[in-house]
Amino acid sequence: MERTNFENCEYCNRRSPIFSFLTNEELSYLNKGRYEVVYDKGETIFKKGTPIIFMASFTYGMAIICPDHHKSSLILKFVKPVDFLGVEGIVKGKVYPYSVIAIKKSALCFIDIKRFRKVMDVNKVFNTAFIRELVEANSFLLNRLSRLSFLQSPGKVADALLYLSEDVYGSDSFTFEMPIKDIARIAGISKESTFNMIRDFTTEGIISVSKKVIVIKNSDRLKEIAKTG
Repeated sequence: MERTNFENCEYCNRRSPIFSFLTNEELSYLNKGRYEVVYDKGETIFKKGTPIIFMASFTYGMAIICPDHHKSSLILKFVKPVDFLGVEGIVKGKVYPYSVIAIKKSALCFIDIKRFRKVMDVNKVFNTAFIRELVEANSFLLNRLSRLSFLQSPGKVADALLYLSEDVYGSDSFTFEMPIKDIARIAGISKESTFNMIRDFTTEGIISVSKKVIVIKNSDRLKEIAKTG
């Protein structure tokens, strides 16, 4: 972990688009209560139960959100630029309800939560934009967990692969940042079942896997399995 201060909020090109709703004075106000931290792969960014005193804006890299700190814990979501972490801190006295671990070198800007709350209070457009992002993020997570609750193993693995392709990497061909076995942690099933499903999908020509490179060759079929699986 390395603490730095690369940018001024006003001129930063790695900030969330919603910061464009702030005036230069408001950005300067936030900047006075801000610092940036760089994390190496495998480092814990937040641990479940830690008090929230900063709003965190993800500026580069990638991390995972898990319900606890166990190495085999379910992966709830991947975090990437320009996601926010610590939004629960908008309500006073909150702690992190999850753990966040970097899966590659990553950086976050930490903004004093009191300053963030104050800017939300005075800038209603920014407030609305932030709440919209929060609602969308929560809806995404609830929908994902809902799908996992009724899908069988083939559907869970298909859903996990589509999540990686469409939401995490934005491509039908991607290099997974983690061991292939950790797809089981996204799907919420055993490693053995996951490997069996990946083998079956490969045999059917739906995907191909070479080391950590995954290629979705038949997305329509994969979506069908994710829907009916």
